Amino acid sequence: MLRANVIESLVKESLKIKELPFISGFHGKELISSFMAFYLRNLYLFKNSRHIFDEEKSIQDEIKEFDWTENGIPIQNCEFVKSNDCKAVQISDVVAGFLGKYFTYLKNVSDEQLTIDKSELTNIQKNTLDSLKELIDISDDLCRGFFNTVSSEGEQRRNNYFLHGVEA
Repeated sequence: MLRANVIESLVKESLKIKELPFISGFHGKELISSFMAFYLRNLYLFKNSRHIFDEEKSIQDEIKEFDWTENGIPIQNCEFVKSNDCKAVQISDVVAGFLGKYFTYLKNVSDEQLTIDKSELTNIQKNTLDSLKELIDISDDLCRGFFNTVSSEGEQRRNNYFLHGVEA
């Protein structure tokens, strides 16, 4: 009975909504208009670090306009470089690309297929996965702030199973 009341209330409240910005109007399928929050998070959390980013004109312009100060002193802890000129950014691009593909896989794979895929890994693939897990675990032990993910509960569960061997 309680569920029926909750559902009824939800439907009544939804009827009051005038627009659905993610599926109507000028927004189209746009969920995120800027990745600025992801940059700002790291710049703020690690304000005493030096941040080197791949050139991204729109982000650079937004950051220039952002007034970063601490006790009245400007914080200038980032720079943008051409990835061709910086091996660290090139390596970061490779790692980010790999993780992007990995999390896309986790988003799209069924639990059954994930189990099959994990059981069919070659020794080299298992060693690579173990190396990734070790790198993540060391980084996690050092600082939880290094991690910034946006994923569903299912993706997190599949990652915990595939990478860490945690059964749901």
